[in-house]
Amino acid sequence: MQIGIGSLSPKIRDEIEVIVLDTASRQRRDFTFENRVIATYCLDPAMYPRDCADKLNAIYSHNETGDSITSILKKCNLIKYHERSKIYSDAHELLEKLLKCLAGDQVQIANLDVVIRHMDSHPQKKRIILNYLFMEVPGLNGGKAHSEMMRMNKDFAAEAVEAIVTYITLEMGSGIAKKDYEKEIYRLESNLSRANKMLMTLQDEFEDRLAENRVEEQTNVISMLNSAKYGYILDLLVSAQSGFKQLRSKKIDVPYEINAMPTLIRKIFSFVDDCGITQILEVGSVLKVSAKDIRSYTYEGTPFLNESETKTISVISPGWEIKQKEIIISNPLVKELEVQ
Repeated sequence: MQIGIGSLSPKIRDEIEVIVLDTASRQRRDFTFENRVIATYCLDPAMYPRDCADKLNAIYSHNETGDSITSILKKCNLIKYHERSKIYSDAHELLEKLLKCLAGDQVQIANLDVVIRHMDSHPQKKRIILNYLFMEVPGLNGGKAHSEMMRMNKDFAAEAVEAIVTYITLEMGSGIAKKDYEKEIYRLESNLSRANKMLMTLQDEFEDRLAENRVEEQTNVISMLNSAKYGYILDLLVSAQSGFKQLRSKKIDVPYEINAMPTLIRKIFSFVDDCGITQILEVGSVLKVSAKDIRSYTYEGTPFLNESETKTISVISPGWEIKQKEIIISNPLVKELEVQ
């Protein structure tokens, strides 16, 4: 996709920077990493998450993996590469039309309503447009407004783009809002509309923060089930269940005093299952892994000499996760097997 499609006058660049700085001043949380992922995909919307991680690491000196990129793509509803490519292509086309408007193209300004309508087709589209704008217009990339833009979530980015559209409507059109009082009415209406959207955004953000805090508390409580402090309860249950199965297979009578234990273990596992907690690996399974794969495990064994080296490992502890919520409770414990 073409980068560097044109320039804007210093006056219009300054106006865009003022809009972005004013909007960003109300953004409390920092979404720089999300925007870095979005900006990196501007270079090639179709690339795989692992390739994006490599590019992002090279540009921003991060140490990300394909998994962390995938997590952001899911959160932003951009995970399907063919849909993502179409969204980015549309966003780039819409930016070109906005830039024509900002250059005073009256034909394009007359069709601004069509541009506005298409910008609302995906919740991240205005944010992608804003990232493209700062990447492609000389003089916008690298300044304070750029770094502040990178902090914005999708809602604040959308507000900034909408403010740029308002500027086009008020200042660039030949037949729109000619008189001062008409301009002022239109400006007030636009500000009121944005303020109303912002109130709704703040309410949604507040509710999201509450939901995130609840998830965080739940994660903390659930993580205790397999923490060192409480003796790795989940792993102990797996071990106990396996022990009872071996006793039954060998037809060894279980003492009456602990007859109820297998039932108790089953009920606890039923509770664990209802919580969506599942094992990551099967205890006793043997795998061949590389140094890159081992990052997802707690590894006991000799060091890997390079990224491509592989070793044979045995799973000692399964590791636990809540897959639906993408929560890792504990990583699998694996041990290197000696080469025979």
